[in-house]
Amino acid sequence: MDKGFGEFDYWGRFASSYDEGADYVVGGDLRRDVARILAGERDLGGLLEWGCGTGYFTAQVLSAARCVTATDISEEMLTMARRRLAGQWNVTFRRADCEKSPFPPTAFDTVLMANVMNTVSDPRRVLRESHRCLRYNGLIIVIVYTDWGMGIFERLQVALRYLRRFGLPPPWGLRNYSPDELGEMVSKAGFSDVSLTVVGDGPRAVYLKAKKLVEVR
Repeated sequence: MDKGFGEFDYWGRFASSYDEGADYVVGGDLRRDVARILAGERDLGGLLEWGCGTGYFTAQVLSAARCVTATDISEEMLTMARRRLAGQWNVTFRRADCEKSPFPPTAFDTVLMANVMNTVSDPRRVLRESHRCLRYNGLIIVIVYTDWGMGIFERLQVALRYLRRFGLPPPWGLRNYSPDELGEMVSKAGFSDVSLTVVGDGPRAVYLKAKKLVEVR
């Protein structure tokens, strides 16, 4: 494991079973509903994806993007994504840490992160890096799973399913956002025109879009 990546690679050991595990914890119907919304996006240009995992959501944006740079800190996850998307001409894969971005400023038209803000140790830093990597008027799409709006018993059930499938969370924990909390964090990172959609009626997903707008002087 390369120095600088291994300490953060919590998910790599689950690469071969991650999709099955995610379906078990939050529900396959929810993931498919989010995928359908994402597949409806258009004109995404050059897209950077943080935390592509097995490529499940990457597959949804290929037809709308000119090119996709799919990144993950886990080489095992990237292996699974390469297998899933073998033969797709407009996607490249790169091992990268979204908290220590290797990309130059204003290099991408769109940044996508699905189930990343929940799991990183410093989500504000990831948003700052995303802002830096986006061109002006660029788009950010953030998807997070949440137990917002659920009863205590339902929340406990989700937590137990997670423990059964993935064990203890990363040392820095897993974050849970309400729509308002996520929207405020994204706005404070310098994004504007924030729009939010809540998907699902058990475990839910927040689907957020925002722009890096040019300042008018």
